[in-house]
Amino acid sequence: MRIRAVTGHPLATALTTILTASILTACSGSEAPRRPGRTASAASSAASPSPGAVPGQDWRRNRACVSGHDMFTTQAAPYRRNAPNKIAEEWFDGSYEGVATIPPFPRDDDALLARTLLPDGWKPDARDGYRSTAASLVLCHTATATGKRRIMTCKFTVMGAPGPRSIPVVPGTHHFEVYESRTGRFVASFELESSEHRPAAPCPDSAYNVSKADVIAQPPSQDALTEKLRPLHEGTR
Repeated sequence: MRIRAVTGHPLATALTTILTASILTACSGSEAPRRPGRTASAASSAASPSPGAVPGQDWRRNRACVSGHDMFTTQAAPYRRNAPNKIAEEWFDGSYEGVATIPPFPRDDDALLARTLLPDGWKPDARDGYRSTAASLVLCHTATATGKRRIMTCKFTVMGAPGPRSIPVVPGTHHFEVYESRTGRFVASFELESSEHRPAAPCPDSAYNVSKADVIAQPPSQDALTEKLRPLHEGTR
């Protein structure tokens, strides 16, 4: 069962339970699985300030960014104007990796997601040694389910349990927030609706803490996402 942050209530408080993730692996997909969950001691260590901690903390209100805290470091490449900038991506897959205390989030945007495919050369790759510090921007991606119409079904095999689990793919509103890796400074935000016109593959390769109530948001148009991010990648915004 997934453990969700309590949102939208004046008495909401941060959950203090460290999550132990049950990793589910999809039956299809070519990407490497997400990082495995950490132990309680590692989570506490990860939540502590490090020498490379960035000054800006706005990204902590985003449920996708909060588990990707290691993307924010003063060792990251600086954002450059009128020059190519690489983008690291964090997307919500049910995990709050390395988070000792889950903060309340401003919206119920916890539909599961697959990683979007950024154009070649836009994210850290073999030329950078796949180092996250090569990215000067972090794209944090969450989604809110907006309907119950089943577009398709993604099947996952629960490790250590018999039989696959089926998760429906439904329409959703996708929320994107972009932060500067080196400073944690908020840069831009935009939303895109799910699209059946050239969307990315909807089935994630892995997910965490999945319950029968969970859904996967149908991805937005790949072309629409690329055009929204182009000015940031090119440093013209």
